[in-house]
Amino acid sequence: MKKAKATVLTCGDYRIQETVHRWLAENGYFGKSDEIIVFGGTRDLVKPLDDDHFEYLLRQLELSVEMHDPDEILLIDHQDCGGYGIDATIECGQDLQDDKRCHERFSALAKELIEARFPDRAVKCCYVDLPGSVSQINFDEASVEGREIEKDDDDDND
Repeated sequence: MKKAKATVLTCGDYRIQETVHRWLAENGYFGKSDEIIVFGGTRDLVKPLDDDHFEYLLRQLELSVEMHDPDEILLIDHQDCGGYGIDATIECGQDLQDDKRCHERFSALAKELIEARFPDRAVKCCYVDLPGSVSQINFDEASVEGREIEKDDDDDND
């Protein structure tokens, strides 16, 4: 079995593809990592529109880990993501700092979920702004406080 350097989960939005691939190449990931590209990136991990979406995405991550044993899992989200905006989970068209703060909150949840599911993998979260730069999200006590996502009332009936 060949070993991957990482599994990369990112959004399929054409506006970020060149930036993401350039960043992956500059950081030694491109061509050495599995890529899972779905619209909304991490959205279906933290607030799926349908349970099937969550299961599908988790299965893709599991397959990558089982087949290629990556050292890291990279979660890459971006500014003005329509996958998060489809139901206003994160409003589209926000200014950069507000958008980034919202994504940091959801990234913290995604990171926790992935670390619990794959405890022997390093998990990194990144944010792409539309001018075309990638920054790693560094979590500290202050930035992730109050990050729980409210569940819909329907979830209590399941």
